[in-house]
Amino acid sequence: MKYLNISIIYLTINTIILLTGCKTNKQVPNAIYENNYSALTSSDLNTISKTTKKLSKEQAINIALENNPGYKSSQYKADAARAEYYKELSSLSPTAAVGAGIGNNRSGAGISANYQISPNKLTNTLAAKSKAKEVQLQSENYKRKLVQKVTEENNQLQKNKMTINIYKDDERFQEEMLQETINKYKAGKASKADVLNFEIQALKAMDKSVQANRDYKTNSYKLASTMGITSARLPKNVETKSTTINNSTEKLHDIDYYLNLAIDNRPDLKAQRAALQASRYELLSAAAKLSPDINLGTNNRGLYANAKMNIQGGSKVANIYSESNRKDIQEEELYKKWLEVVSKVKTQYAKLISAQKQKAILLQTIQKAKQRRNLIQQKYNDNKVDLAELNQAQNNYINSLNSYKKAEIDIADAQAGLNSACGI
Repeated sequence: MKYLNISIIYLTINTIILLTGCKTNKQVPNAIYENNYSALTSSDLNTISKTTKKLSKEQAINIALENNPGYKSSQYKADAARAEYYKELSSLSPTAAVGAGIGNNRSGAGISANYQISPNKLTNTLAAKSKAKEVQLQSENYKRKLVQKVTEENNQLQKNKMTINIYKDDERFQEEMLQETINKYKAGKASKADVLNFEIQALKAMDKSVQANRDYKTNSYKLASTMGITSARLPKNVETKSTTINNSTEKLHDIDYYLNLAIDNRPDLKAQRAALQASRYELLSAAAKLSPDINLGTNNRGLYANAKMNIQGGSKVANIYSESNRKDIQEEELYKKWLEVVSKVKTQYAKLISAQKQKAILLQTIQKAKQRRNLIQQKYNDNKVDLAELNQAQNNYINSLNSYKKAEIDIADAQAGLNSACGI
């Protein structure tokens, strides 16, 4: 008599459901399998819509969440861990068989069912469930860090653009002073050295501007790579959108508010808790192997039951000791992660407060530096101060501007860092 094992059918159906339920993300570019970059074709490119001219931070984040290979990989890992859990779960279902046969002038039909009661199967399933939760939370944590990374890389491009504008303004100032000094030189009121000074200062400003442009380009490559753009380069017709950076100086909540948010929200902390729970189930599974397996079933003859136990006490006890140590390791890892979360929140909180204070101070500094530069410029034009004093005043003003713009970006980075540290 030929029997059909019903559990196989159930497993097949579950597998089909799992596979059809998985994400259908874009395939990786074919060029990555080749030995040269020239193999990259337009069909391989993950890029930005041709209609996009200004790339906002929000658009960059959305593109990264769609294309970043690290994040996509973490999602596939979560799917795989979930499948492992369902596989363990299916082992808890009973096995049934039905069949019919004919032979030797006899025919017949029958049905049988069998259910094995095994304590370690249940604990293995619970462990697999906790592991699946852990891997899913790790994927959410990857997303948290990816959003922060895109935000900070976009902020850096904003800073590069600010720096470019600062040195272009410096170049214009030096060019204006050069022209005035040339006129004074022709009138015999300035020396050739003064003319050369402003030519040199203008060239220095141009050099700084070139460096800032280089930094913008290289940092744009980083952002494009993080966004999963295949060429690791923003399209030529696309530039990052200049957005108003949130530099609110409103009073922050007490530090405990952010700590409570972090302890409640951080996915990596939740993932470590799930890892600890999995290790507890694995310890129970190891202990359960000391108990017998019980089989219950039915067939044409009626109900039956039997018990089986493999006697390997020494190895089983050693396995319990091993799993107990693994549980202890996970407890220490959870404590380590908890300390890391608390430290990160306090660090980002301190950075944000400091950056806000620095910005307020530097705003006054650039106002006074500009006022002083303008006064000395007028005195220089009236031949009342020497050239060195004007150079120093202009340099102080440019340095103050750079420091102020850096403080603005520091606030934006610290705010993004605090949000990320809190898991929001």
